[in-house]
Amino acid sequence: MCKCRLDLEQRYSEQLSKTNPEMMNLKVRLEGYSFIMEGNYMTYKPVMPMVLEYDKSVRSGRVSRKKETTHIVANYCPFCGKPLKKEAQ
Repeated sequence: MCKCRLDLEQRYSEQLSKTNPEMMNLKVRLEGYSFIMEGNYMTYKPVMPMVLEYDKSVRSGRVSRKKETTHIVANYCPFCGKPLKKEAQ
């Protein structure tokens, strides 16, 4: 797997430290990554929440507003576009 996430975290940390010297012990962490089981393999992939909002008819004939959250799992790095590989067995 590529090192885009680690590289970006390092670059953001360095840049913010330079431009904001009042930030002490700065740690930058890109979130939205998760360990995912695929068969016998565990992989580490970017995950993005997706929110669905829609109107739905209910039994009384009224319309009710619904909201659901699901997640999209990427098979490619969102930064460099390289395919993500299986990491561990």
